[in-house]
Amino acid sequence: MELNLSQAAVSVGISRTTLYQHIKKGKLSVTLNRDSQKVVDTSELIRVYGELKNPIDDECTVGCTDGMSTICSPEQNLTPQLNTDRTDCTDVDTPLTHTVQVTELLRDQIQMLKDQVEKFEEENRSLKEENTTLRKDGFALREEGAKERSRLIALVEDGHAQVKLLTDQRQQSQSQPGFFVRLFGRLAA
Repeated sequence: MELNLSQAAVSVGISRTTLYQHIKKGKLSVTLNRDSQKVVDTSELIRVYGELKNPIDDECTVGCTDGMSTICSPEQNLTPQLNTDRTDCTDVDTPLTHTVQVTELLRDQIQMLKDQVEKFEEENRSLKEENTTLRKDGFALREEGAKERSRLIALVEDGHAQVKLLTDQRQQSQSQPGFFVRLFGRLAA
């Protein structure tokens, strides 16, 4: 038998938030029914949690306005209407009990939303820290780049000066008279 997530949580005696966490961690698998709603098979609940603490009877599936579940999720029924003709079902037999169950479901949803907000805030903080770190790294890389640029410019200028010295020496050696000219004077030329 397939149970919606609210029924599954009640049948194993845990909150919906805990059930969602187990689904998210992969401890419990869910499927989609023909209405594209998440459902859990009772055999899966027994596999993960052992014997069901609050089993849901097939006879008790007509209590809510959706005609399918004993505990309506808040999306399906925010104002519960009880079937007063039912005498065989004890899950939802008073407006107070149903209100308490709906309140518990709403609290679970509020807690889940708070957890999501906390998660998003943590991710936001993490992204801000990463942004700050990247900016610092960027500034450090710019400084290193400027130092490397200065070093390379100095190397190029030094190389240019050495080439200039070599050029100057060649010009000086060509402008001096040769050995024989100095020895014999201009006559040999």
